[in-house]
Amino acid sequence: MSVNYLRIENFLLPLERNQIFDFAVQNEHEFVKSVLTPFNNGGRSSKVMYQFPYADFVKNQLLRLLPVAVDALDIVVDSFSHIDCQLTASNDKDFLHPHPDKTSIITTRFLTFVYYLHKLPKPFMGGELVIYGNQDSEQSGNDFQVIEPSNNSLILFDSRLVHEVLPVRCPGGRFENSRFTVNGWFNYK
Repeated sequence: MSVNYLRIENFLLPLERNQIFDFAVQNEHEFVKSVLTPFNNGGRSSKVMYQFPYADFVKNQLLRLLPVAVDALDIVVDSFSHIDCQLTASNDKDFLHPHPDKTSIITTRFLTFVYYLHKLPKPFMGGELVIYGNQDSEQSGNDFQVIEPSNNSLILFDSRLVHEVLPVRCPGGRFENSRFTVNGWFNYK
């Protein structure tokens, strides 16, 4: 059985992607240490910008894909409310332990997205997104997909699925060499 996710290559125009990437690199001082949440087993290391000038633009591009994504992923949407997004930088040894984005505590998320952008050629190793084919915290069997971070690509998947980010290896630790993402969630009302 394969895990169901949707990949969109060349999600943004090169100029749009470059503006977001350049903004991220030029505003390193605005990123803060990511906050650990109770549902991800205390395991997250990255830097995050929770509000950034390109968020509304990205959200509008994502909204255009909502009908396609819910159809392709067989997700029932009763009442769409909003999109949450953040700009994340993952550098040397950063990771995200296995967790679902929709839990008994966080109930409104239904669709998770990860948009990748990074320097070319890719200056880091690792940082793969692993999506498991189950909806609990126990990963077992061969039911998972390992997704390579690919510049200007978008990944969408059901927020109930357990997923993780494998450790990033970024020799030298230069911020501009980070694995950058715009990531977040579509929410119900």
